[in-house]
Amino acid sequence: MLTAAIKKVFSTLGYRVEKLRPETGMTMFEGLARCKARGTNVRTVIDVGASDGSWSRECLRYFPDAQYLMVEAQEPHRPGLQKLSTENKNVDFIVAAAGKKDGTIYFDNTALFGGLASEEGRNYLF
Repeated sequence: MLTAAIKKVFSTLGYRVEKLRPETGMTMFEGLARCKARGTNVRTVIDVGASDGSWSRECLRYFPDAQYLMVEAQEPHRPGLQKLSTENKNVDFIVAAAGKKDGTIYFDNTALFGGLASEEGRNYLF
């Protein structure tokens, strides 16, 4: 929850906070840039836990021709997902929790930019 709050504060100031990968010292987006530079052909991107679509929006900069499916369990993110989908014909989304099988799953939605799907839980039934 603290991480989400820090990210939100810095986001309002125009900054993005990203965790460095200890094994490489690079951010996820630097990794995407390296994949693009090496000629990696990405045709499908599935963004699970897409929130408002900000990660997919960044990924589109590197792989604009890929097909995107954003999966997000929290309804308040629908407007952001819808906007990105409307702006890009190759982007689609679904508001649903992701689990290992079809059926019902519990989802802890106490943090808007967080969450946890679980087979056992009390907060939110999807």
